[in-house]
Amino acid sequence: MNLKTLTPVLVSLLAAACADHATIDIKMQQNPNAPVEPVVKPVDPVDPTAPVEAVCDQGYNYQGFGGMRLEVGRDEDQVGFDRDRVKPLTALRGEYARVLGTTPALLDSLSNTFGVTPPRWYIEPESTAVSLYSSMRVAFVGCLGVTATADYDVAPDPTNARAKCGAFAHRFWSREANTEELDSCVELVTNKTGEEPAARRKWAYACASVLSSTSFLTY
Repeated sequence: MNLKTLTPVLVSLLAAACADHATIDIKMQQNPNAPVEPVVKPVDPVDPTAPVEAVCDQGYNYQGFGGMRLEVGRDEDQVGFDRDRVKPLTALRGEYARVLGTTPALLDSLSNTFGVTPPRWYIEPESTAVSLYSSMRVAFVGCLGVTATADYDVAPDPTNARAKCGAFAHRFWSREANTEELDSCVELVTNKTGEEPAARRKWAYACASVLSSTSFLTY
């Protein structure tokens, strides 16, 4: 094909391309150089009787590349959304010492079970069946020291069990136990420790059940 034959074809293609571009702009009725209008969302009605949600203070503003603030686009979260996180081994050492007066030696011998990490590293701990069983073992060893007094020589019954279970919860959880939690502890010490003859060890099982619960093992 010579140049004379090719020229009309090229002109036709260019004309069609320009026509298509113009047609698209006309159909879309958009000017690519026009400013973009922001989308305005309708304001939701506010209930004046609803409590005000507590939000976190963003604190200082930090400017990133291009002059954009780093906190732009971050969603506000409910206060307490990140609760019930498993305490790491480093925290448990101090927590056992705080509520028991000493840290059970068994804890460090089971450090791998609780996810010990190398220095200057942090891995979010997770609860497993093995770590829960180990928590019960550590708690029982620590509770044997708690119940090694004459106050625990009396066999548990529904009345004294409720009082002592409440005292364990207040000591280990720093809060009062609810009715369901108390019922569970009383059921354990009065009906599920029948094969244990020593009263102090019965109380130690009740103590350990409270000390190995999520209310103590998590933040």
